[in-house]
Amino acid sequence: MNMSMLPLGRSIVVMFLVILGFVAGFLGNPAIEKADFERIKIGMKDSDVHRVLGGPPGNYPTFQPPGFFHIKSVRPKGTQKKWTGDGGIIFVWFDDNGVVIDMEFDPAPWPAPTLISRIKSVLDSW
Repeated sequence: MNMSMLPLGRSIVVMFLVILGFVAGFLGNPAIEKADFERIKIGMKDSDVHRVLGGPPGNYPTFQPPGFFHIKSVRPKGTQKKWTGDGGIIFVWFDDNGVVIDMEFDPAPWPAPTLISRIKSVLDSW
């Protein structure tokens, strides 16, 4: 084996892993957008909502929105769960049996992330 080829081979492997890391950073979180919200239906079980949205309630933006945002939507009954992502916030209310009784979509109050801000966010998370 030619020893001068080893550094080149390592460089290719490292470059591949860096690219794979970027792809995983961009695709690793649920999108949380209006189209996802429209797939949720009254009467769905909690586990079905998790499957539709790609995970349990939580914060899934691919970047850190500027400023501080605390948004809460109130309904008189049920347990509220919230999914936050780049496209907005999905609120879902469940009854005591874990069945959807109401839901709401609020578009993101922050500007859409630029490619540069998304790359920076991925790099910062490493």
